[in-house]
Amino acid sequence: MDSICHHSHKAGFSGYIELIQKNLGKIIDCVTPSGPKGNVNVAGTKKILELWKARRIFQPGAIEAVEKPLLSRDLGSAATSTAETALTKEDILRRMDEDRERHKRIREEIWIRPSDEPPEAEFLQQWDEVSDMDENDYENIESDNQKYLPGYPWLGETDYRREQRPQQTLYSIAVGITVLGLMVL
Repeated sequence: MDSICHHSHKAGFSGYIELIQKNLGKIIDCVTPSGPKGNVNVAGTKKILELWKARRIFQPGAIEAVEKPLLSRDLGSAATSTAETALTKEDILRRMDEDRERHKRIREEIWIRPSDEPPEAEFLQQWDEVSDMDENDYENIESDNQKYLPGYPWLGETDYRREQRPQQTLYSIAVGITVLGLMVL
């Protein structure tokens, strides 16, 4: 449900958010029923509600109304130890799987690029982060050229300076980059 709310909010679609907000009290009651099994979910539910509050997904006051009963619950050590013993092995495994999937989705969201971003935006970002080439870079390219294609006539790159033969240097750099690119593939 958190994922649905998050993506709907990002996309500007309010249909799901309105449905969830209308039934938020019922949803919270189903997720955190009174008793040991419900007490286990209280901490996670509070975290989700805080996250929704921070993201401003719902209208002001909607979360506070459903959060009040959760805040009044006493979750001392006796309640949590009783809750842990009341869970079956299947419940524990199911919860572990759900937590694993939730964390995986959170990590995936870090790498997702905005949908309205132009196709070349990622390239431009990388281009801005790369430093200019200096003499050491050219020497590294030349040594890699010699290392991976020793029999190729490299026009003696080490015997000249870039200013003297710029076209040959650019050709050697392009060939070196191509060779390195093919090696990576």
